[in-house]
Amino acid sequence: APYCPFANSPNGRHGIGILKDIRYPIPVTDEEIVRFAVNEIARKYSDLGYITEDIKLISSSKYGAKITWKSTDATLIEIPESKDPAYINIAKVHRPDFDPKKDNPKVTLTAVVTHGSVTKEYDLALIVKMLGVSDSQSIIWDLNDLVLPKEATDNIILPTKGKNGCDIKWDTDNAAVIAIDGTVTRPDVGKGDVIVTLTATVTKGKESPQPKKFQVTVKNWTEDEELQQAYDLVSWDLIKGKNTNSQAITYDLELSTQVGTRGVTAEWILVSSSADNGSKNGKIDITTGIITRPTYTQGQVTFQISCKLTKSGKTETKLLPPFIMAPLDITDAEIAQYAKNILELTPYLGDNVSPTKITTAMNLPIKSTDSNASRAIITWSLVDVDHKDLQ
Repeated sequence: APYCPFANSPNGRHGIGILKDIRYPIPVTDEEIVRFAVNEIARKYSDLGYITEDIKLISSSKYGAKITWKSTDATLIEIPESKDPAYINIAKVHRPDFDPKKDNPKVTLTAVVTHGSVTKEYDLALIVKMLGVSDSQSIIWDLNDLVLPKEATDNIILPTKGKNGCDIKWDTDNAAVIAIDGTVTRPDVGKGDVIVTLTATVTKGKESPQPKKFQVTVKNWTEDEELQQAYDLVSWDLIKGKNTNSQAITYDLELSTQVGTRGVTAEWILVSSSADNGSKNGKIDITTGIITRPTYTQGQVTFQISCKLTKSGKTETKLLPPFIMAPLDITDAEIAQYAKNILELTPYLGDNVSPTKITTAMNLPIKSTDSNASRAIITWSLVDVDHKDLQ
């Protein structure tokens, strides 16, 4: 009887059962026998995928169907001939040499299944994995991959490992100009360019090391380049110090008197500031970078600075974008003042006409709803015109 896992379910939709036996009807007709054989092939070979070794191919099915095989590329997968239906064919796999410019080749094996007057075909799509690269070939490819610039004004990358697994060791005939880690030290202004010979030695396994030489011209500095290097470095990142946000500065700025590695001097200039000139707060000492933050009441201060760069009589000035100096936290005195200001504006008389004509209850708040004054506690007392306590 057919197995029904839901037979014991009260609602007919859920249940628990154990599958003990599955029985298929025995194929009888040619059509059934061939179909069964095709399913058998699919179950047996569907997970092959990448092929790296010879394949055993069945020549007959359980119920007598004859199976022959065809290959779309016998140079990759070769099918031997066999007249014995009980014989298991061994398909010979010929893996191609590795080629980095190609993908692993695809081959289709076709099973031709026959019983009586019925014949069906079933295709197996396979991928023949290429052989690994020999050490000697790896060295050749990794040598060919090595390319260096003919001229250098900055550090260069000297790889120590090739794409094909080779080790690469570098030597230099002038480490003071180009070190073996690729660090470039350019000659000073007017000293002339320097040609450096770099030698890469590529090795893998037991193969003989193979060298490759490169000549790189290291250009000497120019005065314009020295200024440009410093100009490019002048930014928020250069001066921020402990600050993390240029729009909420809370720490001193680091205003160096020299920028870069080429002796370019820097003069910092305060271009503009929204701070009140009469206030001691919200200021920046442009010679030291020390800031005096504005009070909470004063509010944030927006300012802008520039940097004048000088080397060998030449100058460049860079204007930085506006920065914002964050105010200090609110003080207790400021909270009290906020509360006082709000009280002066708050209609606490209730229905009374004026403070000199009190005839009914007054609205005397003990807390302020304003965010700046909400921490203030308001107490009231009754005094005479001389502010003497009448209570």
